[in-house]
Amino acid sequence: MRERGLRQNEFESQTAATSLTSSTFSGHCLQGIVAGCAVFEVWQHNNLLRSADSAACLAQFSVDIGDRRVFAGVHYPTDNVASWILAMNLIPHIFKEPEPILKFAKFAITERSHVYKELQKRATATVALTKPIAALDAALSI
Repeated sequence: MRERGLRQNEFESQTAATSLTSSTFSGHCLQGIVAGCAVFEVWQHNNLLRSADSAACLAQFSVDIGDRRVFAGVHYPTDNVASWILAMNLIPHIFKEPEPILKFAKFAITERSHVYKELQKRATATVALTKPIAALDAALSI
């Protein structure tokens, strides 16, 4: 069985006791980022976005849902990568004006996700992470 997860403070691998199979997408991660984007769209459309701090808090919430699944050891970090790639490809089909939503999602992932930041650090030293990170970077290039 492959090891899963990252501990938030120590970033050490743990074996998940909750699953015997590997996974691909994290529904929690996907739902978190899409829900955050939906709230962002409503705030923006109704002029409710009062400060950059509000957007940053919402961005943090949007990625925390998926990050915590990795920290809990029930998903691989690359499951979040797959979920973010899927989200970035779905956003243009979900939202009327996708450009600001894509920018918000990119900000949430690249600036607020602990999993993303740790993967970026490890990508240069770990060959297995090169392709998933390159695919995510391509999806994030808006």
